[in-house]
Amino acid sequence: PAAFPFLPAGFPAESEESGSLLQRAVAVLQSSYLDSTSQDGFQYSQAILVENDLFLSELKAFARAKEAAGYSQEELRETFAFLLFDKEEEAKEVCQTGLRVNSSSISTLGDPAKGVYISKHADCLHPRPWQHGKSGYIVICKLIKVK
Repeated sequence: PAAFPFLPAGFPAESEESGSLLQRAVAVLQSSYLDSTSQDGFQYSQAILVENDLFLSELKAFARAKEAAGYSQEELRETFAFLLFDKEEEAKEVCQTGLRVNSSSISTLGDPAKGVYISKHADCLHPRPWQHGKSGYIVICKLIKVK
């Protein structure tokens, strides 16, 4: 299946070249597969870096507050999570407005009225195995996971 990743603010950027950005996005996706056989099952064709200073500021403020509360650098390590969309407009809207309870109609990972559901595995974004030729849009979210 083909997918087109959209990348939120804070994705590590070495250059503005779109090919390089796509390679880095694919590396993040492939390092997060649950099933090693997924390596050959997905193709990615485009990456778009979404700059959102508000979200980046919120992430940094959250990290500073948790560090002041005594969390270690290991506990505050940044990681990535993934969310699948069928439509480009839905993916772009989440990149602009953020992930909030009930801000999505997508229920593949859980009821959006009861929480925000994202996956730590880039190949586990749909409840059934993807059929050949399935395409969609993957949002890569940078986050800090603390207890």
